[in-house]
Amino acid sequence: MLSVRPSIHSESNASYSVSAIARQGSFASAQDYSAVESALLQADFSFPGDDGQKQEYMAKLKQHFSDARSASLSLTSSHNAVRVFAEARAHGNPFDRKRGWIEMSAAVELRCIGVANQNIIRSIAVKDALGIEWSMAGERPGKKCTHFNEIADPHTWGDNYLCSNFDLALRWSSAGEIDEAGLSCVQIIETADSAGTWLDNYLCYPESLPFDFQWSSAGPVAGLDCIKVEEHSEPPATTWNDNYLCVAPKA
Repeated sequence: MLSVRPSIHSESNASYSVSAIARQGSFASAQDYSAVESALLQADFSFPGDDGQKQEYMAKLKQHFSDARSASLSLTSSHNAVRVFAEARAHGNPFDRKRGWIEMSAAVELRCIGVANQNIIRSIAVKDALGIEWSMAGERPGKKCTHFNEIADPHTWGDNYLCSNFDLALRWSSAGEIDEAGLSCVQIIETADSAGTWLDNYLCYPESLPFDFQWSSAGPVAGLDCIKVEEHSEPPATTWNDNYLCVAPKA
């Protein structure tokens, strides 16, 4: 971590401080420990002695990973992170209290050392350069947006858009692929939302673009930079909380 540059967008009766701690640090995350723990607990161990000893051993193993996770969370929050402390203070007289606020961001300059994953680097570069964003509240000002709408779905999809800094000539279809020369299409599917007819929807784009889109209804695609596509009014049963549209640069 080379530098941290805070920016204040607006504030009223508030203060902040920014710190970068252990800039050269690199620590295993809680997710790393959980993944190892899961693999060990699923392994077919051979235990000497009776079932009581096995249960005792497994309890110690779980406790070990619980302690490791707690330690990693402590390190992540205090030794390998940028921390922004914001404080808003009430002001005014006792009969007319007003609440303070602050809106800010922190830009972090990083230097990465090691073997780079060139695929994800290209993916991030493409998505960020194009400024691709998801909106659940209408078109983004100053951007070119494509309407993602399934009119048969009652959960307020009418104001959802995929936006970018440039006109990518994207086209949406809620009734199957668009069969035209020069177009590629990716299916935007959520099988848990069949009642909303999310089985025949497609995002189509020119084959001339330097990337393809990939869709995942089970979390982001490993090695690609992805945009979460969601609609907060959808009920949990339709599982719109883990759907992603990913950018896959062409070789």
